[in-house]
Amino acid sequence: MGILTIDTAITGLGDLRSSLLESGDRGSDAEVCQEAVNILYTLLDSGVHTIEEAKDLVHDYNALAKQYQAMYERFGTAGHAVHKDSIWHCPNCNRKVTLGHSFCHWCGKKME
Repeated sequence: MGILTIDTAITGLGDLRSSLLESGDRGSDAEVCQEAVNILYTLLDSGVHTIEEAKDLVHDYNALAKQYQAMYERFGTAGHAVHKDSIWHCPNCNRKVTLGHSFCHWCGKKME
């Protein structure tokens, strides 16, 4: 079997949906087929042509979501400066910070 294309999957799901409707199934199975076809059309409109490309797209999305979450935690959520040895320190990099500054000048951590 070759590479499964989105077009082939849409055709197969359309045939399955037609068979279900012809057999009198007007319920959730036919609806599931139609929603899957809608998802595949959206992928096709976005330039995805094979199932492998769709898997890669989801994998890339998940990797970017993890990177975004890590960046948001580091730069988007504010940290409290730590006071020790009569000096204020960044909670992220432990370097000297000045109270009132919005970000650590060393690592970029957002400060309260």
